[in-house]
Amino acid sequence: MATKFFSYTGYDSHLKKEILSNANISFDANTLLNAYKMTPDARNQFINVLKRFKERLWMPYQVGKEFYDNRSNVIKTEMKSLAEVKLT
Repeated sequence: MATKFFSYTGYDSHLKKEILSNANISFDANTLLNAYKMTPDARNQFINVLKRFKERLWMPYQVGKEFYDNRSNVIKTEMKSLAEVKLT
């Protein structure tokens, strides 16, 4: 049973290395939308990580749809926050 519930028992070092080296990586829409909320340095680091793992990234259709459905609202919210900070 321990082999099926890794989060409770932990990964052995071989399996952990295998996962980190070969697993596909998928994000939800909020992870991608959060790039609009990051500082420029943090966003550049995030993009560099994505580039580093580009061969292993996978984006489900629903994630892309949710990203584009919410993108303009996230940008508007961030622009509004910046404008409020400038006024204070």
